Amino acid sequence: MTPAATATAANPGAVDETVTAATEPAGVTGTSPATAAPTVEPTAAATTLDVPSLIGLSIPDATDAANERGFLLEEREPVYDPVVPVDAVAEQDPPPDTPLEQDGTILVRRSRGTGQVDIAALNLAGQPAAEARAALEERGLGVEEESTPSADVAEGNVVAVEPGDVAFVGDSVTLLVSAGDVVPIPAELLGQPVEQAQAALAGLDLVVAEPVGVDRIAVEELGLDLEEAAIRDGDVVAVRGDGAELGGFVPPGTEVEIVFYDADANTR
Repeated sequence: MTPAATATAANPGAVDETVTAATEPAGVTGTSPATAAPTVEPTAAATTLDVPSLIGLSIPDATDAANERGFLLEEREPVYDPVVPVDAVAEQDPPPDTPLEQDGTILVRRSRGTGQVDIAALNLAGQPAAEARAALEERGLGVEEESTPSADVAEGNVVAVEPGDVAFVGDSVTLLVSAGDVVPIPAELLGQPVEQAQAALAGLDLVVAEPVGVDRIAVEELGLDLEEAAIRDGDVVAVRGDGAELGGFVPPGTEVEIVFYDADANTR
């Protein structure tokens, strides 16, 4: 407070320039008055409810069920499901009955159906392999091809499909493609005793010539390591003939020659 100027008794007209200090109440110092502590309101605990089961519901119904409990709903990529109808909820996260705070989000994936492909209904036998492959791949299946002899199906066309009934999206199926009217030479002959290989080829439509023995160097020139391949004396290492090779195909009546490892040939 600004001190007031006062007049003296001796000279009422004169102004006393003496400044008088403002007096303070007794017992009160010159410090600022204490400020009261703010009142802290208790924070309300978040409301937690169990997540409802949304499996099998349509997306609109699932949204309503979630919203009724104060939850949000968010979709993720659809999935194949063998039971849940197309477009109904097939998966949810968190699962049903899981505690979740209100305003929490439930993630759902709608069903794309069973994902089952009826291979038998496609009637692929006899179709060109390229067309059969395209039909299977556009239905979400992986495709592998294996050649197989067939006197009835034209070369390059499908003889059969494995499996031949049904498969599911993401599965891999095998197309058995005709190599024409040819005779297969089993790849399993490698490493068999020469007498056993002769018996196996004798049952095929081939002319089997006398087997020929070769030494270690000749075997290694075929790209075989005797130890790694477990080749012993007298075991088959190759076949020869007009286009003949282990695991290959030749026309009926082709003359083939069995080649075997002859340990004694190393000393000749």
